[in-house]
Amino acid sequence: MSNASIDSAKLVGQIEEYLNALSSLLDKCDLPPTAEIKRGIGKIGRDNGYLACATDFPRPKCQEWLYDLIWYRNTRDHHLEELIMVLESEWSRDLEEILYDFEKLLIAKAPIKVMIFQDHNDDLDTLWAMLAKGIRTFRSPDPGETYLLAAYREEIHSFVIKRGNHVEIFGV
Repeated sequence: MSNASIDSAKLVGQIEEYLNALSSLLDKCDLPPTAEIKRGIGKIGRDNGYLACATDFPRPKCQEWLYDLIWYRNTRDHHLEELIMVLESEWSRDLEEILYDFEKLLIAKAPIKVMIFQDHNDDLDTLWAMLAKGIRTFRSPDPGETYLLAAYREEIHSFVIKRGNHVEIFGV
């Protein structure tokens, strides 16, 4: 199967729906936010027929592989066939650390790219501008990629989400 058979809009919608539902539960959750997010979004991938890898998954073979979480598909003889989704998360409010993890997404060859982070000093405009500059600076953007960028705003216990390709989100 190829990326053309992937319903990115449906899958991104499911991730966004999960994050919106999770917002109100993060303060009550026993797991650290990253572990809960990887568990929940990993389940979405598995429910859609993909394999998933992330730290804290039950089987050692499914441990984190290059990114915080991936969805992928293998051939029948267990060769990597396709990367569906890559996710990076950074809970530090340090701009450089957020950018470092975000830039990993730029080089991923996957139709869905998810970045989850905390708002930086209640200044989302600064974060969006930094991510847009990262996309503008990278020389090989793929218009077929869908980004889902989710900034957690602690004071309102909610994610602010942008989704779309690099042009739809940032105009670049």
